[in-house]
Amino acid sequence: MSGNSQESAAPKARYKLAERLRAAIGEQLGQAMGHACKGGPKPKMPEIITRKDRPVDGEPQCCLRTNGKVRSLGLPASRRGEAEAALAIALMTRRLEDDGKVRASEVTLGEIIDWRIDQTKPAANSSKREGARYRGLKGRLDTLKRLLGARKLRGIDEKSVTGYVNTRMLEPNATYNEAETAPRVSEATARNELGDLRRAIEAFHRQFVLDWTPVIDDRRRRNRRTFLLTRNGMARVLMASRGYVWDPHGDGYHVILVGGHRDPDARFKRVFLKGRGGWKTETVEDPETGETVVRYVRRTRKTVRHRRAVARLALVGVYSGTRHGALTGLSWVLHKSRGCIDVVNDTIHRRGHGEDAREGKPRWSSVMRPKLGVFADIWLRADNKRHIDFVIHHPDGTQYNSHIQDTWWETVADAGLPHLQVHHLRHAAVTWMMLDGRTVYETAQAIGLSVRTIQDTYLQSTLAGQKVNRRWGRDHVAKGWDTVETEDPAAEAYHARMNRPRPLGAQRVRRNHQKPLAGRSVRQPLRRRKPLTPRRGPRAS
Repeated sequence: MSGNSQESAAPKARYKLAERLRAAIGEQLGQAMGHACKGGPKPKMPEIITRKDRPVDGEPQCCLRTNGKVRSLGLPASRRGEAEAALAIALMTRRLEDDGKVRASEVTLGEIIDWRIDQTKPAANSSKREGARYRGLKGRLDTLKRLLGARKLRGIDEKSVTGYVNTRMLEPNATYNEAETAPRVSEATARNELGDLRRAIEAFHRQFVLDWTPVIDDRRRRNRRTFLLTRNGMARVLMASRGYVWDPHGDGYHVILVGGHRDPDARFKRVFLKGRGGWKTETVEDPETGETVVRYVRRTRKTVRHRRAVARLALVGVYSGTRHGALTGLSWVLHKSRGCIDVVNDTIHRRGHGEDAREGKPRWSSVMRPKLGVFADIWLRADNKRHIDFVIHHPDGTQYNSHIQDTWWETVADAGLPHLQVHHLRHAAVTWMMLDGRTVYETAQAIGLSVRTIQDTYLQSTLAGQKVNRRWGRDHVAKGWDTVETEDPAAEAYHARMNRPRPLGAQRVRRNHQKPLAGRSVRQPLRRRKPLTPRRGPRAS
């Protein structure tokens, strides 16, 4: 027992000796530092002062004094609360600079967000676009601070990110005036806000080294686009921009007037084609004569004038593949901060000449397709008469400062395509060029994308495209069964539709009623021919 007690007492003695040595060394260092700092002035911490010699709105201005320098905040004395927030940021920056490495368990997201807002504030001579971009970023970061500002950086995990997305999807969209009738915030908006938070943390980490950074998933939960805009759908959008309304429950009979070049005795022929739906009609009775006339339903002239911008947006988008944001910024004049269309050189510049094309999403310059060049020439002559500088503009000639949303949704609803988005035009531009026989490299140059992005994202391989290639004598494209909405073959409705008798197709009808060959290639008996009668009526349409 005595041996064990002596062995246990030795470590305790050594432990007490080490503690006494450590305490003595710390006391000596403290005294040395105290004698060293006794002669110099104490360092002053940042503080808020008011200056009456530089008033703002008739009140003394709040300024921030740090390291002997005074920085103007541009805030009156009545807004001292905002000045205190700037002081908190300065104190945090001073502390982090002194400590060096920052612990993620000590800093909060609110402090990181405030620092990011203060760092990204534009200069006084910045453009309106930079100011609008800063206000949008500040609004998104303020939303993040409201929901996640009190959390420590170490407490951000996948559960908190999912909770933030779920909370935001229950809140009304702040862009609408009435919160009761406003739609809820989408998942894409919440994920974009999380992307801003991720970039703020990365910038904070570059300035003050963090010992740990969270992994924030800001990717949108979206599926591959399965809707392909066909040429028939594009024609319906253009007709709806002229005021016509599509009726999906109509009888579906369309009348095509064919000229009498084949039958000289008939002025024209009426060919009835049956399809799904048709343009809405109405029966109008003349109050004087009592006659009834069936005519197409059309919107008012004011609505048609507003929808001219949608027609231009659709044509430029489907023939150039330009994004929505770049479409609304196109002009007829070369500009340093917005794109333009050069009709003389048949070129579309999706970014201003003073901007770097490598920043942000790719907006390369490309040669316009011939059809778009014809439309651009017509639009330029019409806009020059009214001295309008923008390609897509309001009826009064002013530029759209944001995306065309309300007018677009009204137009596609009248066209019977309520799910058609502006970005579908970009996918249709790529797919149409590939179906027209262009190579992937030529399509990538015309759209301004890489070949890999064309193949992985924008090219939509559908059964409709394969049928087009087969009809034109080209090879089949790869079947994209994951992008085609197929029907269950085991369904009874499917078997009933497949087993019913099918009518003869148009090609088989022509083959069965084909007349003998005639013309110069076949020798005809000598006879006196009758003089040709002039054509009557319109030509074939």
